[in-house]
Amino acid sequence: MNHFKAILLTVFLSLVGRNVFAYDACIGGIYYNLDNESQTASVTYANNSSIYVTNKYIGTLQIPNEVYYNSIKYSVNSIGEQAFSNCQNLMSVTIPSSVVSIGSSAFYGCSKLSSITIPNSVTTIDDRAFENCNNMTSIVLSDNLTSIGYGLFKECTSLTAITIPEGVKTIGDYAFQYCM
Repeated sequence: MNHFKAILLTVFLSLVGRNVFAYDACIGGIYYNLDNESQTASVTYANNSSIYVTNKYIGTLQIPNEVYYNSIKYSVNSIGEQAFSNCQNLMSVTIPSSVVSIGSSAFYGCSKLSSITIPNSVTTIDDRAFENCNNMTSIVLSDNLTSIGYGLFKECTSLTAITIPEGVKTIGDYAFQYCM
C-alpha cells in the first residue's frame, strides 16, 4: 500500500505548477472542446482561472459555423458554460446557426455587451447565461426556446426591449430581476 501512495504522490507532484487547460484547441483566437466522435466543437474558456479574470475577447467576435483542427472539420454546436464569463470588453457577438445550446453563465458579466441575436437553431439557454450584462439594451431570442432559465437576464439594468417567443412555457425565478 505504501508503494501505491508513493506513486500517487509522485504523479500529483509532477502535476503541481503546470497549467491545467480546460480546452482542446485554440482556433482563430477562440477556445474549443472538441468531440472527435461526433465531430462537434463547443466554445469554452481558456483555463480554470479565466472564469474569474478574462478580458481576452475585445470588441466584436464572430463565432464560426465550423472549425478545422488536425485536418478534421468540426461543427460548432454550443457555447459552453462560462465561455465568455467576465469578458468586460466584449461588445458584440455573432452566434452561428450551427449552435443549439448556450451554457450557464456563458456571457455572465460581459458589461459592455450591448445586444445579441440568438439564432433559431438555439433550443436551450442555461441559467444566468446573460446575468450582469448591464449594458445590454436589446436581445432577440430564438423562436425555438421553450423556457427562460433562472436569472437569465438578472441585473441587465439597461435592457429595454425583449420579445419572448410564443413557444416559451416557463420563465425561471429572477429571470429579469433588476432589469429596466
